[in-house]
Amino acid sequence: MKNPLKRDPISAAETELKNLAQRRGVLATRQRDAVARLDAARSARKNALSSDPTADLSGLTRAVQEAGDEVDTVASVLSDLDEQVCEAEGRLAAAKDADVRARSANQLEAMAKSFDQAAADLEVALAGVGEAYAAMVAAIPETLQVVEIDERVVPPEMQTSQNPDNVFSVQDLRQDALPNDLARVVLAEGLARVCPMAFGVGGRWGGWRASLSRVGKVDATSPSFTAREMADLSELRTASAAAAMLVSDRLRDRARHIVAGDMSPNLEDAPIFRPKPVPKPILQVEVYALENFAFRTEADKLPTLVSKWWAHTIPEDAADAAVAAGLALRTDTPEGAAAFEERKAIRRNSLNSGGGSYLSLAMCQDLGVVREPQNAADEPAPDGGGATVIPLGKAEAA
Repeated sequence: MKNPLKRDPISAAETELKNLAQRRGVLATRQRDAVARLDAARSARKNALSSDPTADLSGLTRAVQEAGDEVDTVASVLSDLDEQVCEAEGRLAAAKDADVRARSANQLEAMAKSFDQAAADLEVALAGVGEAYAAMVAAIPETLQVVEIDERVVPPEMQTSQNPDNVFSVQDLRQDALPNDLARVVLAEGLARVCPMAFGVGGRWGGWRASLSRVGKVDATSPSFTAREMADLSELRTASAAAAMLVSDRLRDRARHIVAGDMSPNLEDAPIFRPKPVPKPILQVEVYALENFAFRTEADKLPTLVSKWWAHTIPEDAADAAVAAGLALRTDTPEGAAAFEERKAIRRNSLNSGGGSYLSLAMCQDLGVVREPQNAADEPAPDGGGATVIPLGKAEAA
């Protein structure tokens, strides 16, 4: 507990400087008087030397010496006082610097304490989440086929390093969802509803993807979300432990360096994390192509080719242009859905009702640039607006 009777270093130094300033005023007056007396004594001796041969030179000289001694004494005291002022100013500057550093360190400690408490609260909440998740998984038999899920994420055992022959395809990744897969989807949706800011949005082959990721090494100097540092499932930590390693320990370490004088107390000089702008996803819609057409985006430069008599997922701006030109119908309209169903019926009864497997720009009506991105964050992902010069684009087979 802080002693209320003990003055802090800043107040003590300021009081000392105030007292020294007052003493300097007194000494300055005394010095002026001593100089005046010295000048008067010297003047009297000079007058006596020039005008009074019988004057007491010993007494006059003694008066000059006494006045001179007083001037020297006061000057010496003022010199000592100046040294004391310099020392007190140094102590005041050091005390103020220590106070600034202490306040910065206390801010970091308060941040770390709040973060630790929030992580502890999260840990308590997650215990119930874990139980509910396990109950969802247990509720569905693994033999029950509920829905197929196309994740399009290559599992570790199918990556090139462990699968040199690359013996898998997209079809291999589309499979009936296991109970754990179903529970994962529900958990992700629930988390995204209550804390959407936790899900990062990034470009992936196949469009935009929102995901919640673990870092490879929480306690690394520079933790990374990249695939080069896959998070190890054998090193699962509690929320409190992860919070300490990733944030709290780093804040407290910085606070110690600030107090020790090794780092600046300015907490604005090096943000812990500077978020990157979140790209704006491109709205995609499905159309049924009545004729072959092509379009470009400023981001792609090369055209995206769309074959007739198939359903394609393309940017909404491109869909609007194609519909306006009479080249396509949106499948979310009665006319578009009916036309596509009619084509699928024809395809089922015909051996050759498709538009062919090869498509070139010369075979398409070119709609030109149909979308002008407003900023860099608007640009589509590699497959956000369709791949470049592909036979059927992102077509849905009947």
